[in-house]
Amino acid sequence: MFKPVIFMKFFALNESWIDYCDMVGDRNLVHRDEEFARRIRFGPKNEGRLEGIIAPGMWIVSHLGQNGFSHAEVTFKNVVYDRTRLQVNYNKTRDFSILSPKGVVVDGKLL
Repeated sequence: MFKPVIFMKFFALNESWIDYCDMVGDRNLVHRDEEFARRIRFGPKNEGRLEGIIAPGMWIVSHLGQNGFSHAEVTFKNVVYDRTRLQVNYNKTRDFSILSPKGVVVDGKLL
């Protein structure tokens, strides 16, 4: 088993992902409107609520593409809020994970 190494770190800033949403035509209010996002329920019994706007998954994954990854299969484990610090780790088997203070956000295996 290989020990994961830190590949990159970045902050999820809503100013950045709003620009991204504008460029790709993503008009989903969960990425833009705090009041709308806080009304969203999730979970098996709709028991959870978002704490605020969340980063688009494709915006998060686009950071991998900017650093040499061209193909990836990802699974989202948690949401990413504004001002969250993310850390991307990978190991020699080419698995990667994106971590936030609340736990694993994205993990997957490069194709």
